[in-house]
Amino acid sequence: MKLFKTLLLLMAITFGLSSCGDDLPATTPITGTQWQLRNLQNKAGGGRTTTDILLSFERGGKSTITVGFGSITSQSNGSGSNTVRREQETTLTTTYRYYNGGVHINPASMSALTEKVLKGTEVLPIVQQLYTDAILNESKTLLTFYPFDKNKTFSLQRVGR
Repeated sequence: MKLFKTLLLLMAITFGLSSCGDDLPATTPITGTQWQLRNLQNKAGGGRTTTDILLSFERGGKSTITVGFGSITSQSNGSGSNTVRREQETTLTTTYRYYNGGVHINPASMSALTEKVLKGTEVLPIVQQLYTDAILNESKTLLTFYPFDKNKTFSLQRVGR
């Protein structure tokens, strides 16, 4: 009976520890941060589009990219405050890998509806520019993409933790 209790206890500890390891993924210095680029101007095809990008880094290497484009709209919630947002907005889910002051963002998987909304707009090539390596500046307030290519380089500014 004592052997049975010992085996049962060892089994419970083993299963308990193995399940705990998967619940709390490793965090990085950028976990929980948000980065944005507002009012990115793009002229193409005789028109002008402005785009807002919000990049959020979450636990476990997950990331979301929220892209707003089109004209700015203001919505009142009835209590006197207004919400300002872009006419069209979509959120993409992706993954990232942090390494020694840099981050690599993997391409997002898009639903058919999201792909249909973005296809043919100037927004899709902008979003695709995020699928690369970026570096953090020393004060960790800027995330710079293509830092060594002066024709492509752009930065997202940190807006939240």
